[in-house]
Amino acid sequence: MKTAPQKLRYLKKHYGFSTLEVASFVGLYEGKPFDLESPSFAKLKKISAALCDRYSALYHDVPLKAGVLRLGFNYLRRCALLKKIFLGCPLSADIRPGFHCLIGQVDLLGTCYMGLGVTFSPTSLVKVGKRSVLSPHAFIGGSGFGLVSLGDDCWVGAEVKVPSPFALGDASVVAAGALLEGDSMPSSSIAYGRPAKIQNLTINHEAKQPLQPFSFEEKRLLIEHLQKIGFGRAAKDYVHIVEGGVVNVGSPLLGRLFLYSHALSAEYSRPETSKERKEEILRLLFPLAGKNLQVGSTLYVDLLGLVKLGDDVTVGDGASFYGRVTIGDGVSIAEGVSFYATGHPLDPEERRFLFTLSGARSLTTFASISVKDHLSIGAHAIAVPFASIEQAIPAGAVALPGGRVIL
Repeated sequence: MKTAPQKLRYLKKHYGFSTLEVASFVGLYEGKPFDLESPSFAKLKKISAALCDRYSALYHDVPLKAGVLRLGFNYLRRCALLKKIFLGCPLSADIRPGFHCLIGQVDLLGTCYMGLGVTFSPTSLVKVGKRSVLSPHAFIGGSGFGLVSLGDDCWVGAEVKVPSPFALGDASVVAAGALLEGDSMPSSSIAYGRPAKIQNLTINHEAKQPLQPFSFEEKRLLIEHLQKIGFGRAAKDYVHIVEGGVVNVGSPLLGRLFLYSHALSAEYSRPETSKERKEEILRLLFPLAGKNLQVGSTLYVDLLGLVKLGDDVTVGDGASFYGRVTIGDGVSIAEGVSFYATGHPLDPEERRFLFTLSGARSLTTFASISVKDHLSIGAHAIAVPFASIEQAIPAGAVALPGGRVIL
């Protein structure tokens, strides 16, 4: 981790900032107030945005069925960019595209995972502890100036906004969609709800809910689908996900299937994609879909084939599907709804990445989400791992395990 003076020297050496220019935003690297309207800070934001956008472009700049060498070369280029953005980044860090931060604003203290579209407020200095997880579309730092500190083994859920300043203790968990208040939460605690309630994190290993099973016929169809689209060699690892077992999510074979799914989602969401091609992409992403599926103009699917859709399902713009999701007949899903079924377990020991000689990362458990027939899910609602949706979900609500809903 570099100190504030080292970060300023880096900017002067590599990007031509003068001593006078960096003086206007030195508070950024000290967790103190600074001039947000200065021309030099605008220059820093422009340079930083270009680097982040270049990283995202590189992440997608591989053929849909790229070979191992091409993937490896792309990975090394991305690593080089991450070092420029974070001024040092562990090779084992897993950083997904769409993130936005300023050069040197985020200190990565060790291996971490950062999901799709994580954003850092330009007013905050951020320290991310070892083995911490930032889920998709988390927003770190509010409008206030100061330090946001994430301890080791923290897990910030999807769509969470962490205010600034704020300190998360080691092994703390912020549930998806939680609205944090105050300036801290203790170690080994969990925050959930809007506004968030904080309590001690208790781990009940006996209370784990079973996954929604895939039938033998469904698994056979999925394997045939993989073979048809040229990913038959990934079937072994893929079936582990379907059956809820341990899987190397960083393995090259399965990694290419994730990238293929992301690329299909991006292509579907482009305005210039034809109606015929969109229909073809839906068949590729949802081989277990029923009749009369209607999907909006944009879509994100983290891994194809894991979403089962009944007949007469409608999906609004910007819906996101992560992991194993089962949707019943006649379900209406409004715009911006997110299903996060790939959550990590609450136990930090189980949540840690596993590294092998091949560099593959493993997660020990996979969750699932189910939605009963003929229900509606309101705009921008969120379903968390193991959510069992048995009633209509209002807009902006969070669906929890056991059929519970919070607003």
